[in-house]
Amino acid sequence: KVQFLLTLPHGKHNDGFDVYAIYPRINGQPLVLGKLTFMSYSVKKPKVVLVPVNGNDLDAAKVKEELDKVYHPVAIDWQVSIDKSNFGASADSLEVTGSGLFSQYTPGMKKLNNDFIKHIGSSYDPTVLYLFLLQHSGDHNTTGDMPRGKQFGYLFTKTALEGREEAIYRTIAHELAHGTFHLKHTFDSQYQIAEASTDNLMDYTAGTDLVKPQWDAIHDPGLVIGMFERDEEGAMMVIDCGSINKPDNIKAL
Repeated sequence: KVQFLLTLPHGKHNDGFDVYAIYPRINGQPLVLGKLTFMSYSVKKPKVVLVPVNGNDLDAAKVKEELDKVYHPVAIDWQVSIDKSNFGASADSLEVTGSGLFSQYTPGMKKLNNDFIKHIGSSYDPTVLYLFLLQHSGDHNTTGDMPRGKQFGYLFTKTALEGREEAIYRTIAHELAHGTFHLKHTFDSQYQIAEASTDNLMDYTAGTDLVKPQWDAIHDPGLVIGMFERDEEGAMMVIDCGSINKPDNIKAL
């Protein structure tokens, strides 16, 4: 078995070039056997701040390590930090329910968002993502929620940790893909892919793969209406994570 090492030039951001496999013929035109298109992406470094609520904490270094496993192959280098302002909330649960393709933040979410902004005052940064670390959702079955194109997300640590430990990091990666990159589920009606049939990050399985169209969406998402608006409605998608966590009815949004 013969192997060849092909060294390719570096391209500009979102630039691409084609490499052809050609079989020469002595008499006549060469045969084109195939073509590969290569794309170049600049490294993005989005910021996410983990916000412990009532002492529900995670190791930022471990979250960073697990996010890198998913996102480094697609040139995303997450900058993860912990909010140390000792934020407390009157309730450590949120009523999280899906209502089709789109949903508003619940009143509890709006209150949590606004209370946190008031709590940190001038330290609030509208350009970063905030992921609240809570114990349970209102129904105790939801592992996470982050409306697409929104700044605030919610991770329910106790629910997620009822399954494998890896599930909590996969949930974070999944929710950030919704919130930051506006990615849809693989089984969205526009894709016509069967639910729980892939190892994709945006499916109902434990997979973390991302495919070329998702790479393009991540690096050139276009204008997202309502990006980082706090109180208006945003997309909320329900994920049945039965194959990710136990018990089987645990889900993420």
